[in-house]
Amino acid sequence: MRLGFIGLGNLGAHLAGSLLREGFAVTVHDLHEGAAGRLLEAGAVWAGSARDAAAASDAFITCLPSASTVTPSSSEAAGRAAPARPAGSRVRGCRRV
Repeated sequence: MRLGFIGLGNLGAHLAGSLLREGFAVTVHDLHEGAAGRLLEAGAVWAGSARDAAAASDAFITCLPSASTVTPSSSEAAGRAAPARPAGSRVRGCRRV
């Protein structure tokens, strides 16, 4: 399964790293490409946008700091990328509470 992951802050980077360690193919994106450094070294693939990450994925996860950031990012990734995503793909969001 190919996973897309958006949001590589404290929580997101750890979650994406766990997925990589478990053998998943993970495509990542963050507003700051430097946040992906260790993940890229571990085998993740960088996507230049949330749309690109969604298009390369069977399932898509966001890990963003607040509801105000989830809406624009999920709109870009899930909405505009919908034609590029395979039929039956899934989008999931998580954030700190």
